[in-house]
Amino acid sequence: MNNFNEFDKVRDSIDHLYVNLKKNRKTLSKDLTSSYIKDLEASFLELHPNRKKKGTFFTDSEIAEFMIKRSIILFINNYNVSTSSLNQEFHFFSDLMDLSEKNLSKCLKLLSKTKICDPTCGSGIFLLSYLNTISELTKKLSNDNYESIIYSIVSNIFGFDLSEYSIKLTILKLIAWILVQGLDITENTDIMEILLNNISKRNSIIRSPNNSYDIVIGNPPYGNILNKAEKNILRKQNVFYRDIYCSYLIKSLNWTSGIISFLVPKSFLLRQSYLNFRKKFLERTNLLEIYDLGSDFFKEATNEVQIIFYKPHKSKNANLKVYEYPDRKKLLYENQVFDELKVCINKNCPKGNRVKNFYVYTFMENCPFCKAKTINLNRIRIKMDNQSNLIIHKIERTSDLNYLNPMDFPKMIRGEEANGLREVKNELSKTQKGSCSFIKARSDFDYFHIKKDVPSFNIQKIDHEVLKGANYEYYLGPKLLIKHNSIFPQASYSEEDICFTSSIYSLLYDSKLELKYLCGILNSALIQYYCLYGINNQNDTTINLNQYMVRHLPIIQAPMNQKSEIAGITEEITSILNNNGNGLTNKIKSLIKRYNNIVFKIYDLSEREKKIVINKIGKEVAFFRDIYA
Repeated sequence: MNNFNEFDKVRDSIDHLYVNLKKNRKTLSKDLTSSYIKDLEASFLELHPNRKKKGTFFTDSEIAEFMIKRSIILFINNYNVSTSSLNQEFHFFSDLMDLSEKNLSKCLKLLSKTKICDPTCGSGIFLLSYLNTISELTKKLSNDNYESIIYSIVSNIFGFDLSEYSIKLTILKLIAWILVQGLDITENTDIMEILLNNISKRNSIIRSPNNSYDIVIGNPPYGNILNKAEKNILRKQNVFYRDIYCSYLIKSLNWTSGIISFLVPKSFLLRQSYLNFRKKFLERTNLLEIYDLGSDFFKEATNEVQIIFYKPHKSKNANLKVYEYPDRKKLLYENQVFDELKVCINKNCPKGNRVKNFYVYTFMENCPFCKAKTINLNRIRIKMDNQSNLIIHKIERTSDLNYLNPMDFPKMIRGEEANGLREVKNELSKTQKGSCSFIKARSDFDYFHIKKDVPSFNIQKIDHEVLKGANYEYYLGPKLLIKHNSIFPQASYSEEDICFTSSIYSLLYDSKLELKYLCGILNSALIQYYCLYGINNQNDTTINLNQYMVRHLPIIQAPMNQKSEIAGITEEITSILNNNGNGLTNKIKSLIKRYNNIVFKIYDLSEREKKIVINKIGKEVAFFRDIYA
């Protein structure tokens, strides 16, 4: 309650300044000191209620400045291509600072007419960064045009936001900035009216801006936060997506023919659930640059974020450059080609299963199982470098990405949750000793090994209709258990009676040899490497392997002799661990290295590629670090 009271006081202060701003401009310099506005803004952002619920995460000034400067560079380069005005390409903002006065004047003449819009401006951090950046350039000139250039720049900035107080604060900040420059706003009454008109309260995703801009920039809200009426409006426009930022990525293409820069989650780049969005977005877009920010920004958000620069697609395909923020080059995608893999979305495909979100992946123009036309999967990987990209591509080309399809492997479920889990816990409260062990993914499960010293109960005392499956089959008898509460699958073959939580999958199959083979493949360094880079763009944020991701792991139908050898080694490793605990003895390390070499051979990896995989995965996973130390 105290925070709400304090926030009300902040809003009252904003109201007081804003009213005085419109009434008496002669007192502006006294009321609108830069330090006072900064303190007011800091309190506004800190005390803002429900900002996470509304998908609002305010932008760091360093990031805003970076995005502004990159947008300016890309915009000028884009303008130069169409007009040949400066006959040179700029790579860094410092290139502009080093221009001759004549060429810098040309740039500033262009920028003074450049319209920039932040459609979700918050407290105006991007617009203020833009003014600071242009001011920095303008001060390099020796003439007396500073005031006229600044007024022209201010006249061409636009911002919208749902929050009345965000808009008021933005206007106050911009006016304060003008005053700090020593410019007399009382003499230029038009600039005040222009700002009040250009910076306004508006739901820009519903009521699109009226103007066409040269640069669109911002940090749109994230998540499924629209009300029913807003969703219906966007559905009619064919731009509704559960994540509101996706709608902004699409709609902004209608607001500019220039450069767009947004700070958004990485989620749409790889996940299958964004397939339709990626298709529509990439058909209309030239992606220019992506900067991976990792996990250091917006720690409250559930997804890591990226800075994405793009422009409407006209004719020629651009190359996409991927960086680790701020400037480490990682990856180059030429001509907007991101992924050779395709997907069959035919609902009648015999290998597909919509209930399980499983669709056939293929490199063919037509589905090999139903002959339907396929569409591009368009996954965009940004975590790895060009070298790793080639290895991931080779793994996919060599393997079968539909090996674990629901038709051939129909019996796969995750463990107990909700009512079933409550019944299990109820039985465990009565006895800790019974015929069926109960394990938790986090503490009782590792590669090839399940802890023995765990609670147990008699599973038949629970009505089989309460538990998953038809008659306890996922818990009793031979099965492959797959832990999926991180991006790295961990598998263990077991014939013992074991019940488990929903962070573990149980896979049943008629052939024990097949299950043991799959256990070895899933635990291999190669599959761990594939999961690290092939299906994951997060750096530190944990994501779970859902069922469609597990079912699309690249598995090879190996020759029977190699399959039997891997299954035999898997059985031997499991037996040693079950008898001696979870310690990685030299014998176990030797066995794991031996079968991993077989896996590398099956997937046709060279010695160089093998070393890269081992080195990368050894840095990320302690299990492999201990083995290959």
